[in-house]
Amino acid sequence: GGIGDLTSVDNLLNRRLITPGDSSQGRLIGSMEDGTMPTSGSLSNEQILIVKTWIDLGFAEDTPPSGPGIDGSPLQKEALTILQTHCFSCHGPSNGSGGVSNILDVQHLIDSKLIVPGDPSQGPLMGSIYDSSMPTGYNLSPEDIKTLEDWITTDVDPNAQTNLPPPEEVKPTFSSISKLILVPKCVACHGPQRADEGIRVDTYDFVMRGDLVKVNDAADSELLKSVEDGEMPPQEDGYQPLTSKEVLAIRDWINSGALNN
Repeated sequence: GGIGDLTSVDNLLNRRLITPGDSSQGRLIGSMEDGTMPTSGSLSNEQILIVKTWIDLGFAEDTPPSGPGIDGSPLQKEALTILQTHCFSCHGPSNGSGGVSNILDVQHLIDSKLIVPGDPSQGPLMGSIYDSSMPTGYNLSPEDIKTLEDWITTDVDPNAQTNLPPPEEVKPTFSSISKLILVPKCVACHGPQRADEGIRVDTYDFVMRGDLVKVNDAADSELLKSVEDGEMPPQEDGYQPLTSKEVLAIRDWINSGALNN
């Protein structure tokens, strides 16, 4: 059908068959979900989930796809899930903030000396966590830090293809939006340590100040307008633009009354 090589990431991008970070966009997943492709029979839900997760995580040709049935130690899976939750939005497959990319690629973490297997006190990954410079705007819990330490000390395996769960899906509630969007992607520049243009989004009260949110009027709310036009989060600082689902969650939350829920 003129589609070309489906195993070429460049071809998938050039023909807009996939949209990095948002599997709901593009014809590839749509044709799988509606059963029109492959013509030889429908893919299983697990197979579709593997492809969707690969796209939602930003994808990379040298990164093994995440999905059911892929082996990996429980400790490494838990450690990488922490990095996925708290670090991936700024340090994804390419153009990562501060020159740090591919945060979920274990071999890359070792080769770039971000971690030193056997010694969590070495390497800038844990160093930035210990000195509270990362994640920007907040600290990991002691439990998460202990998990990362135990993993680096005893269980780093660059050859294992770890089965990461799909990222938690954002909901149109303030708690979900704060956890999955505002804290990891906005608080670094709009939080207690730094408040560009006097804007803070680290608490509900700050979010509701000024014109940032106009209750029941998302179209006239600066928060929505800034993410819809791609102005925020700033891509020049290594952030990925919000997905259509994330933008929709913010819009629906505001139009539903912008509750502290």
